[in-house]
Amino acid sequence: STLPEGTVQTLTLLFNEVLRTLLAENQELTPYSRVELNRMLDEGAKFTLSTMRTPASLVQSLQGIRLKLPVICMDGAVLFDIQENKYLKKFALEAEDAKMLYTFIQAEGFHVFVNRILEHMWLIYYGEFNNFPEEDIFVNLRKSPYRNYVKKEPAEFTNVVYLMIVDTSQRIDRLYEKMEQKGFVSRFKILKYSSTDYNGYSYIKIYHPDANRNHMMDYLASILQTEDVITFGSIDGQYDVVVHENDSNKVVKTLKMLYEPCIFLPEPKLLTAHRKRGGIAPDHI
Repeated sequence: STLPEGTVQTLTLLFNEVLRTLLAENQELTPYSRVELNRMLDEGAKFTLSTMRTPASLVQSLQGIRLKLPVICMDGAVLFDIQENKYLKKFALEAEDAKMLYTFIQAEGFHVFVNRILEHMWLIYYGEFNNFPEEDIFVNLRKSPYRNYVKKEPAEFTNVVYLMIVDTSQRIDRLYEKMEQKGFVSRFKILKYSSTDYNGYSYIKIYHPDANRNHMMDYLASILQTEDVITFGSIDGQYDVVVHENDSNKVVKTLKMLYEPCIFLPEPKLLTAHRKRGGIAPDHI
């Protein structure tokens, strides 16, 4: 169908900043959302996703969804083209910084997963595991065609998009404190969070300081030659459209309202909510 001129459909880029708002409890789209989202995508709706997930994890959850735009993954570290299976842009740590961080973390007695992107291949370097979660992550994820595990230390540390450590929450807290003392927390983007899969364990992920979703959103908007962006998320006051986790269909229902406003409905209030790119506050695999 042709989009009516002058309606909110003139928005040319839509984001769902928090993927879990789109997925049901089984981590898949509901049948309603799958059918309606594909129909809108086939008719030209410009919709994409921004997530902490890796491309491999995202592709698995979105099987059968005909996304045409690149997706922002790894919390803004990479822009990935699902159709072409290639990385369009990445924010990688400087080689000297990646090597320095790797050496420091190992000296503290931790195992490190080193995530590199060479050309369009994702390589994950690892060593001897220190705990069950590390081994379990490897066993469960190594079969993915998007991940390539290599059991050795990288020969060089170019194109490292992030370092990942998983250990007991107590040990992770101590490591984070030492990173603060070294000035790493202010120098790099470092995320620390508890595991939802392994009770009593936590993660640290270390990225280039410019690796955030706003920077990548601005880059994607620039290559699409648009300034109009609407964001979907689950944090009140931070996004244009707030969708809480208990209503996975609301994302697609709201998109449908924006894309095909019904003559029986008043003009969507969201018309005044969209903003120019660059004006969105930053937020937190």
